[in-house]
Amino acid sequence: MRKPPPMPDVLKDGPSNPSPRPPVDDGTMNQLMRVASIGTNVAFAVIAGSLLGLGVDWLAGTRPWGLLVGAGVGVIGGLVTLIRESRKQFAPRPLERPPRPPSGDDSRPT
Repeated sequence: MRKPPPMPDVLKDGPSNPSPRPPVDDGTMNQLMRVASIGTNVAFAVIAGSLLGLGVDWLAGTRPWGLLVGAGVGVIGGLVTLIRESRKQFAPRPLERPPRPPSGDDSRPT
């Protein structure tokens, strides 16, 4: 069997100027994940309502009214969830005060 050729030095050292990624703080990532979960919740509410409506149609033989009502209930439930989560996300937050110096500290200017 033949040996593979040696690895070139360029590949051993890696890229000469790797592009650094900008740092992502936890607050930004939390906001992104919350927004993504809101959209997923709306979609699941519509799907769940539609499936329940299909089940009602199958049991009661009321085709297509169960599906339509179930999808409508799912849309309304999804929109209620969307509004609630949006209000939580974009609610004004109280300003943080700087910490107070200890009471025995005489570092104030005179």
